[in-house]
Amino acid sequence: MLKGLNLISSIKLKERKDRIVPFIVCNIWYFWIWYVWRGLPGAPHYIVVFALSVFLASSMGLLSNIYLKISMHGIGLGTATAFLCLLSIDPSSTNITIYLALAILITGLVGTARLLLSAHTPREYYMGVGVGVLAVIIANWVA
Repeated sequence: MLKGLNLISSIKLKERKDRIVPFIVCNIWYFWIWYVWRGLPGAPHYIVVFALSVFLASSMGLLSNIYLKISMHGIGLGTATAFLCLLSIDPSSTNITIYLALAILITGLVGTARLLLSAHTPREYYMGVGVGVLAVIIANWVA
């Protein structure tokens, strides 16, 4: 749809300017999810933390996009892996070691693929992962 409206030049989002509209649309959606979930009675605390983490990661990705073509794959995988790390240190949660190991493996495989395809520089990918991790840390501290 964005390509048809000439808001982006390619569906691969190769340019920084192509990423602005998708980031803004996602930010609105993620904010709405967090806003609704935080007010739901009986909503698990970690679901609210995760929703806030995703919103913050997307917001930081949009701001980072001003300066560099940050990896959206890195942001998503950094957020997911850091969230699973957060769950794994909670003594009341079930054993999720296998899921954490799989998340770390997938993060490495996707990062390797993005670098081999020359879709990103190592700095762009690692910055994306760092933004995701930072978002989870901030969300856990705030929520």
